[in-house]
Formats: sequence, structure tokens, C-alpha cells
Amino acid sequence: MRTCSASRRSLAHTFARAARSTLILAALAAPGLLSAQSPWPVSIEATLGVGAGRTRGEYRSNDSGLAGDLLVGLRLRPTARGALAAAVGVGVQGAGETDLVCLPASSGGCVPSFPEFEIAAVLVGWETASTDLRVLGGPAAVRAYGDWDDIRLGLQGRVDVTRPMIGRLAVLLAGRGLVVPSYDGDSFHMISVALGLRLR
Repeated sequence: MRTCSASRRSLAHTFARAARSTLILAALAAPGLLSAQSPWPVSIEATLGVGAGRTRGEYRSNDSGLAGDLLVGLRLRPTARGALAAAVGVGVQGAGETDLVCLPASSGGCVPSFPEFEIAAVLVGWETASTDLRVLGGPAAVRAYGDWDDIRLGLQGRVDVTRPMIGRLAVLLAGRGLVVPSYDGDSFHMISVALGLRLR
């Protein structure tokens, strides 16, 4: 079991700044993209919110924190009722800060911090004809922050609800779930709720 680490800047906070900068640069560099036209089959979105996790393993209680992702979606085979949808995305499931105080673990050493996970997912699902509701799920490659060589397989599901805002931009509410069946001998279950923007 891993030992606890020193206080550090949250990976999710770094991701939040990157997502915010991406949206600002996109808006400044391509204002013409915001003109109202028929929706593109491709969508680009960024979200940021809060998440929480649980595990049966022995970890510190810093299991909640910021969560967010960047996603590129594709609308396939549209019909009058909706369309198949596919997406690829990268994101983080953050955790709270920890310190150097050692809490003795039952197996010896110190109780480790709840890990922050980096996620890369390939998702498929269904989107309504109005594009305001999308349900996706699929496999995800997951690794804990700082544990660069230990990539594990997980499953991610998400529900996205959008509301048109201006032109091609829509405000987005996303709910996500992530299951990592085996990491460091334990299984992890995580959920998050996030707000963001979609460009389509």
C-alpha cells in the first residue's frame, strides 16, 4: 500500500486553469464560430465541477474534490428520433489536499491519500434529435496522479444535458460515474457533477 505524500497543488486545479484558458482562447480566436447555423456533427466541450469517491481500502478521507474533462463528440447516423453518438475525452477526478502527518495504517506504514485519477475514455451512446440530451458509456484508461507507469482499465458513464446559450455555444450540465475495478488491490467508485460549455 502506498504511503501518504506531502502537500501538493491539486491536479484538478491545474486542469481547471487549462480548461478555462482553452475556452477563452477559442472564443477570442474564432468569434465567427458563434454565429447561429445548423449544428455541426462534431462537438467540443469542457466541464468543471465537483466529485467524490469511495473504496473499501484503507485511505484518508480526502475523497472529494474538483473534477472536470475535455471531450470531443461525434454525431452518427441521425434519424428523426436521435442519433448514435461517440466521443473521446480526457479528464481528472480530483481529491482533497493532504499533509505530512502520518496516520498509522493497519498493515504498517502510513495511511495513503485517496488518489487523484487521470482518465482517458472512448465512449458510445445515444443523443436526442434536439441534441439537448446525450447518454454515453465505455472503457477508460485510468492512472493515479504521480503513478505514471500503472495504467488500469475502468468503465465510465455520463449523461449530458445542454441548453442553447448563444449561436453555437450551449451551457452543459454533466453527470459522470467511474468505476476502477482494481487499483493497488482495491476497487474505486467515483461520481461527479459538472458545468461547462459545448461548442457545436
